[in-house]
Amino acid sequence: MATGFKNAKTLWACWMKPADLPEEAVVLSFLKPSVEEEMRKQGKTAELIFARQKAADVKQKALDMYVEMVAQLGTVSLKDGKTLRKALEDGEGISSWWFHPVSRKYCEGEPTFNHIIQILAISQVAEDHGCSHIIVYGGPYEIADALGKRFFVSAQKCRNQNSWMFDYILPLMRRFKFLIVSIYELIVLKSCVTNSKPAQMDVLFSGFWDWSVWEDGSSKKLVDRYFQAVPEKVKKAGMEVGWLAWVQHTTDPNKTRRSIQQAIKPLRRHPEIIIVQCFLTIVDILKAVIDLRPFLIFWRYRNVSGLKGVLCQEGLDFSPLFRGALFAGFLDSTIPRHALIMLAHQKAASHHRPKSVLSFLDFFLHARAVNAGIKKGCPSCVLVDVQHASYSREKTFGIFQPNIEVHGNPDGCMIPHPDYICAMGELGREIFIEGGADPERVLMTGSSRYDGATRVDAGEKPKTGISGKRILIVTTLQKMGSEFEMVDTVHEAFRQFPDVSLSLRSHPFFRMQDSPEFQPYKDRIQCTSGTSLDDDLNKADIVLFSYSTVAEEAFIRGIPVWQWITAGYNASVFRDIGMVPTFFSVESLVRVYRRFLESPDKYVPSVEQRKLVKRKCFFDDNGSGRLPSDNIAELLATICGKKHELSESREYAGI
Repeated sequence: MATGFKNAKTLWACWMKPADLPEEAVVLSFLKPSVEEEMRKQGKTAELIFARQKAADVKQKALDMYVEMVAQLGTVSLKDGKTLRKALEDGEGISSWWFHPVSRKYCEGEPTFNHIIQILAISQVAEDHGCSHIIVYGGPYEIADALGKRFFVSAQKCRNQNSWMFDYILPLMRRFKFLIVSIYELIVLKSCVTNSKPAQMDVLFSGFWDWSVWEDGSSKKLVDRYFQAVPEKVKKAGMEVGWLAWVQHTTDPNKTRRSIQQAIKPLRRHPEIIIVQCFLTIVDILKAVIDLRPFLIFWRYRNVSGLKGVLCQEGLDFSPLFRGALFAGFLDSTIPRHALIMLAHQKAASHHRPKSVLSFLDFFLHARAVNAGIKKGCPSCVLVDVQHASYSREKTFGIFQPNIEVHGNPDGCMIPHPDYICAMGELGREIFIEGGADPERVLMTGSSRYDGATRVDAGEKPKTGISGKRILIVTTLQKMGSEFEMVDTVHEAFRQFPDVSLSLRSHPFFRMQDSPEFQPYKDRIQCTSGTSLDDDLNKADIVLFSYSTVAEEAFIRGIPVWQWITAGYNASVFRDIGMVPTFFSVESLVRVYRRFLESPDKYVPSVEQRKLVKRKCFFDDNGSGRLPSDNIAELLATICGKKHELSESREYAGI
């Protein structure tokens, strides 16, 4: 890689502020918004370009490239014509490729998609300004590497990782740790838990003990975060109900850290909770962890020309973004973990013979393993997935290349999938169908998690008299920096408006206020920890967000919502349905707010807009009083032959 260049127009792509920046420099800024605002006011560069604004021009291209590259990676082949994912199949047609992290396209948890967007944005700005030299300052080394095939690139203060350590040593250490922890947990579980439910079951709910389903401390009743009222409604129809639960007791940060022994104590009172790990043996765990065949198979494919061709697009080499993740994903604990999840559910399904299993994780790796295992153990079982949260077309772990991933071309190796999907709203249904799902099997039921949103009357008179003095910031599970940039922007922008109250509502699984990065803002931004969503929304004049179902709920209640646009993916439904103001910098937020103060009522969602968002994002009951949980319970009753037990039953296609 180049380290110097003369007599060329230079583009500085900056993640850190250089100490000495040439006045003639063109700067593409990935900096904190408060730092950008300082640079803008100083005016010491020839041109300052906000990456968050420029990225909008390349996001669709980046999305198409990312989805296609990941799909094609599984189908690269050797001279004998056998694809990688076909070579990774077990004896029953399930490929461990579907349990590899790269196949997940998890934009919330790893940076590949964001890096592709940033590479294309840098490339576009360089071309637009005639820059043949690019300085990547303080950014990821992989981005500089990827650009180096097409441009003369200097990498300064870039974060470089020891490839052997991160690609091989640490993944193997994670695999070994998984072995020890899994054996210990299995011994504890088998000594304390007795799966005593009867063998024949009607409906089983897939979940995780102690974070998706748990015991309420006061009532001693079970609480299900995602299925909510469905289990009780199904029980009332006379069906035998239980949970297939994987013990995962350290996920919910709102619960006090405790041992597995303490977490499973309540299980003695709830025989309906079937702990699937108990169907495993220590030998099963050992076999899964020592099985390095997937890595050895990938080793044979790693240098084939097809693999290199997939990752080189438009003169850019994207292999630095994937290389480490591919190796690490075959060596760490991810594949053995999900192989064990599949095996445990296979054994549980073979024993209990459920008529239907309800899941909530769509196409996450866990859901793939559950789907594959249930179908192996009980082929007649009907798998139903209830969409757990809203999607946009940039939320890539719900986006697929239909021909290759869902329909299984060219090798007949398709992703494990449910038989039916219960879509939250029209937009979710559209996205699933575009990804290759059978339209007859994507049902417009709504999601039981959002019964409350269905109860909101979007036809009520819009809110009036909004002062704009109480602003609620809503953050997500995203931990890669963009949420802190939004908070930084809000904090800096409202220095000019000291009478405005700023509040923060964190995602339940990521309490931003506990992070060291939040400490500079706590003097101005108050956290709403412990208050209900209704309380927070009732107090708010404006909701600021990057992507969150909370924003959708606020909108249908008539509260103005404004979206923070990042230099990465846009996971909000408003990406696809529009209608909300956006901001990408301190200056743009101040500009929107001043316009709001001039005409507040213009920013209040109209009845027509609220009805549209409710229909697109949630179930629209059309005033009937029907809830998503009613629809899902009736679907299960139909599957189990109990539909006469429920009033107003519907006929569902193909059942």
